Amino acid sequence: MKKILTLIILLSVFIGSAQRTMFGSQNNNVVPTGPSLPVIVTTSVTSITASTATSGGTVTSDGGQLITSRGLVYGTSPGSSTYSATTGAGIGAFSTSLTSLNTATTYYVRAFATNSIGTSYGSEFSFTTATSICI
Repeated sequence: MKKILTLIILLSVFIGSAQRTMFGSQNNNVVPTGPSLPVIVTTSVTSITASTATSGGTVTSDGGQLITSRGLVYGTSPGSSTYSATTGAGIGAFSTSLTSLNTATTYYVRAFATNSIGTSYGSEFSFTTATSICI
């Protein structure tokens, strides 16, 4: 009888442990979160010519703080921010024309948004400007 009782106790402990592992311990307390970085999505590059292109982004969340700056950063190497084009502030979609680009050159562009917490970047797109044709 003592062995059966011990087995039942051990089985009960094991099942309780397995349930906590599978489902996690329940926590009904809601922990408040503070401000965070903005969330931004880069839009694809369009209207590519030998010296211009258009891209932009959409700020989908301000992270609980005002967006003070948004726009594009771009350059000729991945992750580059050699050049920037700022386009206003706030949540929502924006579009920016990139000008004075070099012909037949690959550029990398990504959208950015800044609030008081910091700056976030969207995904990076690459594009190559057209070759200039002289007639």
